[in-house]
Amino acid sequence: MKILVDGGNSGSGGYLRYLSGVFGTGALDSVEVLLVCSPRIAAALGELDRQVTVLVEPQLDAPQRRTRLAWWRHRWPVLVREFGPDVVLHPAGLLRGRSGDVPRVAIHHSMAPFTKAMYRLYGPSRMSAEMLYWRGRLLRSFRRADGVVFHAEYTRRAVSRQAGGIARTALVQNAVPSAFSAVPLRDASMLSSPVKVLCVSSLHLFKHQWHVVAAVAVLRRELGLDLRLDFVGSGEPRARARLLRSIEEHAATGWTSIEEIPAESMPGAYQDANVLVFSSSIETWSITLCEAMASGLPIACSDRMAMPDILRDAGTYFDPEDPVSIADALRPLLTNPELRQRCGALAREYAQEYTWERSAAGIVNFLRQVSREAS
Repeated sequence: MKILVDGGNSGSGGYLRYLSGVFGTGALDSVEVLLVCSPRIAAALGELDRQVTVLVEPQLDAPQRRTRLAWWRHRWPVLVREFGPDVVLHPAGLLRGRSGDVPRVAIHHSMAPFTKAMYRLYGPSRMSAEMLYWRGRLLRSFRRADGVVFHAEYTRRAVSRQAGGIARTALVQNAVPSAFSAVPLRDASMLSSPVKVLCVSSLHLFKHQWHVVAAVAVLRRELGLDLRLDFVGSGEPRARARLLRSIEEHAATGWTSIEEIPAESMPGAYQDANVLVFSSSIETWSITLCEAMASGLPIACSDRMAMPDILRDAGTYFDPEDPVSIADALRPLLTNPELRQRCGALAREYAQEYTWERSAAGIVNFLRQVSREAS
């Protein structure tokens, strides 16, 4: 089977890890892949499978929008004719360019445009306007596609209900980078001094980091533990300002930190922590949660969207918009050594199921199905 992939010209770090994971697994022996992308994407991909040919198109990085649109209008149809694919894959979710009679499959990645809570948090703002714009474009693409890949059952139900009329869907879980599974499993029953509570996430209003500060402040007073709270990630100024206000309000400057850590240093950051708090209320499939699971960390987790499907019974859960609920979920992990040990070991066991080989095989199988049924 021949697969033409629209790699695009931009994307988050998660999108790039996704492309590298699916097309760099060594699990694509029975297919031929042509991945078309901009120089910027190509430079970030790294080494891919030998079955994958990367075609770099400089015009996709052109600063003028009309140049990029002209490429899609004129160059893309030529590539489709020349390569003769059995199916076209749009990993970013948007169907672009004309592909003739070749069936097309999109991949869904973000729940933010499809979630009422996001618009409630941001109110009338530029962010809300941008999300509405992307929601409209993605819904049109999903309706026109011959198939759509979702990462979790919750997201498949929610988006399918809003889109209506999606031809075919598949559930293909994301994966955990192998570097995290290789981290030696620590004795989670023992607490360090100070006790290190880690919160890894980009700074957005729907991540609710300021509520984590309030919860940890309560537990410091209640338990008498020297708790240190480390935030890892960058993001929007509005969310950062709210987090800083919470740190000031709870006199937390001496026991909190906010920093960015290079991706290659993250396995060590997880291993150095005692507990992870994951407080996002809007997620499709959290790579951060999977990384912490693979590292064997005890986890207190948001109870929203797909998170309980990923972590299952290997952690404690809370309402991410309620500091009292966050404290209630953290408390047993900080006071019960047996619970910490059990949750850390079970989380690592579950994380072994999330492999890029399994993800790549699931996508290829679905592409075969779409190609066969469309023909």
